[in-house]
Order: sequence, then structure tokens, then C-alpha cells
Amino acid sequence: MASFNSLWNVIILESTLPESTVQGWIAAASIPSCINFIYGGGNAAQWDIASPSGSGASVPIPTSPWTIAISSNQDSLFSWGTNTGFAWASLNVISIEYDPTNPSDTPIVIGSRIWHGICLCYGLPADSMSTSEYTAFLNYLGTMQSPYYQAFHTNPAGITGDDLAALHLVYYAYLMQTYLPCPCYTQEPSQCVTSTGGTTTSYTFSPLSLETGVVLLAGGLVGALIVLM
Repeated sequence: MASFNSLWNVIILESTLPESTVQGWIAAASIPSCINFIYGGGNAAQWDIASPSGSGASVPIPTSPWTIAISSNQDSLFSWGTNTGFAWASLNVISIEYDPTNPSDTPIVIGSRIWHGICLCYGLPADSMSTSEYTAFLNYLGTMQSPYYQAFHTNPAGITGDDLAALHLVYYAYLMQTYLPCPCYTQEPSQCVTSTGGTTTSYTFSPLSLETGVVLLAGGLVGALIVLM
């Protein structure tokens, strides 16, 4: 499992996409504030083009580790096909797309793509919610008195649509709390401090309040999963 890295570079390859919009995506997905982001435009030295095997895609790939590339799927330089993102865990880089013409690409949908990719780069089993992590995650839901506990216990295949999307975000929080030395989850309530652009902001929350926030924000998250290559 990769060590915890708290600082990620975000290169924005769409000139009309404001940094504040990307910050809104991250906030909407409740990505823990102990993960910090540095934003900037993507010059040619910061990314290359990759064609992941079997994907039919041609997408930007960052050239430096701990970097996330974000581009519009309307950009003629790239071809995403049906893919919404890729994470190269061995390189610790992520590439995601957003569709400015698709109303289903809401802030929480795109933010979840980012958090999923981060989990994969940390070496976390982000795609194992219903397999190897099922029992432990079920116990976590029970401990947190989650509204998803009963359904996940009796009929996990019946959780669909926005409910399934919200459950994925709770799962990412569970992974970070369980496997990483993430300061957001080392005590309860947790205290996180993040600094961006000279401004320091503190957040205090418990894992239960984080889950509640995720559930309330969950509308329209379907299709957010990242393809791992």
C-alpha cells in the first residue's frame, strides 16, 4: 500500500474552467480536508497523451507523480469514449474528464471521480466494496448507524442509482479511516487543517457527520467510477 501523501497537484487543461469550480467538485464529494490541492494550468511539460490498453481512449496523463489532470471531454485533443477517468496507481497519477453539456455531470459526480482515483493511488481497494471488503464495511455501516446498513446486508445488489453513488462515497471514507494514517480520522471528533493560497481553514467533524453530509449531497452520482489501468 502506498504511503499517505497529503498534497496533490491539479492541472486544469480547459482554459475556461475556473479553479473555483474544481474546488467545488472536491467539496461536494466531501474529500477530507487533510488532502490538499495545488491548482494550475497544464502546460505541455506537465502531461502527455496515453492510450490505456483496451479502453479505446486517448487521454492526458500527468508526467509527475501525485498529480491529477482534468479536461473536458469536448476537447478535440483527447478521446474518452465511454470512460470518465483513469488512475495509474503505479505512477500515482489520475486523469478525469467532465462533460459541460451533460446535466448528470454534477459537482458530486466529478468530485467522486477525483476521490476514487486518489484512493486507488494510495493503494486502497476502492473497487472491492462488495467483495473482499464487504464484511468489514458492513460492520462499519452498522457501527455508524448508517441508513444503508440493512440494505447492504440483505440485498446489496438492490442498492442502485443515487443511493449506490452515496454509498460509494461512504466507502471511500471508510477506506481512508481504516487503512491510512490520515489525520482526518485519527480521533473523534477529528480535526483537519488545510492551507491553500495563504488561507488556513480548520474543519471539525466525526466520521458519522461526514457520512451524513455525503448522503445529503448524493443526487445524481451514477457513473462516477474510475477505470483503473
